[in-house]
Order: sequence, then structure tokens, then C-alpha cells
Amino acid sequence: MLINPIVQGAIDWLDKNQDKTIEEIIEEAAVEDDDGNGPALLPGEVPKSLLCNDCGKKFRSQAQAEFHATKT
Repeated sequence: MLINPIVQGAIDWLDKNQDKTIEEIIEEAAVEDDDGNGPALLPGEVPKSLLCNDCGKKFRSQAQAEFHATKT
């Protein structure tokens, strides 16, 4: 059976984080944002050039742009 790479990435994330509290997940997300890149690209996700209308920061994926939007 062939699974969509994005769905597989979500399944992998759920499997990796199933025993963590929401607070631990939020802390890890804050640390990931410290490098300035936000969440990593998922398997099969294509890099894109997205630009924040407010600060001009560039993002490689929709997920990174959404992450930035929720943090700012």
C-alpha cells in the first residue's frame, strides 16, 4: 500500500510524540524556532518561496509560514 508522504510524515510525528505532554511539544517547537527555520520540511514536501507580508522573512514551506504566523 502506498501512503502519501505528507500523511506518512504526520504518522511518524504522532508516533514520535505520543508519550509527550502538550507542554513538552510546545517547548520543542519553541527551540526549533530559535534556529530561524521553523519546522523542517516533511518527506515529499517541496521547498517554496513564501514571504511574510509583515516582516519580509522568507519561508521554504507552508508549514513554516503558518508556524511563523502563529508565533508573531
